[in-house]
Amino acid sequence: MDQLPEARDMLQEVAELASPFGSSPERVAAYFGDALCARVLSSYLGAYSPLALRPLAAAQSRRISSAFQAYNALSPLVKFSHFTANKAILQALDGEDHVHVIDLDIMQGLQWPGLFHMLASRPRRPLSLRVTGLGASLDVLEATGRRLADFAASLGLPFEFQPIEGKIGHVADTTALLGPRHRHREATVVHWMHHCLYDVTGSDVGTVRLLKSLRPKLITIVEQDLGHSGDFLGRFVEALHYYSALFDALRDGAGAAEEERHAVERQLLGAEIRNIVAVGGP
Repeated sequence: MDQLPEARDMLQEVAELASPFGSSPERVAAYFGDALCARVLSSYLGAYSPLALRPLAAAQSRRISSAFQAYNALSPLVKFSHFTANKAILQALDGEDHVHVIDLDIMQGLQWPGLFHMLASRPRRPLSLRVTGLGASLDVLEATGRRLADFAASLGLPFEFQPIEGKIGHVADTTALLGPRHRHREATVVHWMHHCLYDVTGSDVGTVRLLKSLRPKLITIVEQDLGHSGDFLGRFVEALHYYSALFDALRDGAGAAEEERHAVERQLLGAEIRNIVAVGGP
């Protein structure tokens, strides 16, 4: 930390030139500047623990859920991941009469109307369709269940929703995931949107072991193609290129679109940048 004064001066200069409300390069610089400040602070204190990831509070989880909904509206990236996963799920469920989808972080359930439509379009519709959704807020889960039930009803699909308040890392056995209405011949698929850069779900190894015991027909995992471990310089440069392209893709906007973009960048992308630069790796 012999160069702490120089780091402070450079970060102050970055802060003067950057803005989370400016152009795309200015916004990227603002979030990376904040992350570097956190990095310097944690290094000065001698540990990363003050910045370590913590399980999300319900209010923060709702803000992130809302930001994801805005992200889905602003960018095709989330829709593409939904479509790709749904195609794989539809193929795995070919010929199955009783379907059970377990979503390990369902949020608003934006992915599933697309799958419902695919299932309803098959010559042989499922006789039962059940979705188990995990999430931090029971209120959000129940609202999601109502929306999905209404959509399924509009397609004439028999539908059940089972909400589980909590994270997959806190689930001890398969009983809660399968639920009391589990059918012996029910085909189970699991969808896992991996939010490791700003949320804690527990041990990935424990989660995989638990999911394996479910014996699902398919597990789909969606995560970012971005390294967040290894040496600091490599991690920083890769993240800078990745998020510069992502911020450019979101483009500049005005009015409501600008507010939504800012929420996405603050709640999602900014948190990811901070945890890659300030927390992840050496």
